[in-house]
Amino acid sequence: MNYNKPIPEITLLTEPFWEGLRSRELRIQACSDCSSMRFTPKELCPDCSSLNYVWQKVSGLGTVYSYTTIHGGVGPAFRDDIPFVTVIVELDEGPRMMSHLTNCPPESVQIGMRVSVVFEDVTEELTLYRFEPNGSGR
Repeated sequence: MNYNKPIPEITLLTEPFWEGLRSRELRIQACSDCSSMRFTPKELCPDCSSLNYVWQKVSGLGTVYSYTTIHGGVGPAFRDDIPFVTVIVELDEGPRMMSHLTNCPPESVQIGMRVSVVFEDVTEELTLYRFEPNGSGR
């Protein structure tokens, strides 16, 4: 596969997240002490300062919390994608995640729109997550 966009750095802390994506699972850190869920991955719970956590599979369902449509001002790797929509999605489980919205014309995006995660294999080793409209109303 030929992927010409930036590749995220995979660290020991984030490796379970990326492994989950390769397995078509969205995994989020959950504090073992206070049960708070968090994204992006962190060593320390922002709610109770615990160092104890587990990786928990989540549904990948959520709502658009905020969005912006990108019309320009991007690097060469993204020019062919213009216009594209970047969303902040509030997962049903609570955490918010930023990604691109696919399979949706920019003019159709709305705050509160139901979305679900989709997975995109960009190299043999790397799978990224995106969101797309979810018409199920779940």
